[in-house]
Amino acid sequence: MTKATMGMKVSPGAVKAGRVTFKVKNDSKDTVHEMIVMFLADPKKSLPYIDAENRVDEDKAGDKGEVSELDPGKSGSFDR
Repeated sequence: MTKATMGMKVSPGAVKAGRVTFKVKNDSKDTVHEMIVMFLADPKKSLPYIDAENRVDEDKAGDKGEVSELDPGKSGSFDR
């Protein structure tokens, strides 16, 4: 996320292998956000980024699931 100006607080920092439920809350006061889970084939390489759109290229990165379009203060979840 070196190009992004946003961040995430993660708790817990690690989980056991298997099905996981991601519970997400948008703490922003004025911006719609989404949380996307992606597979990193090589953790040493950066995610593919579209500079002109200031975002990760989800198609090239391999989107594995998401909580999309959360309005400020709203929550959502998904299982993976």
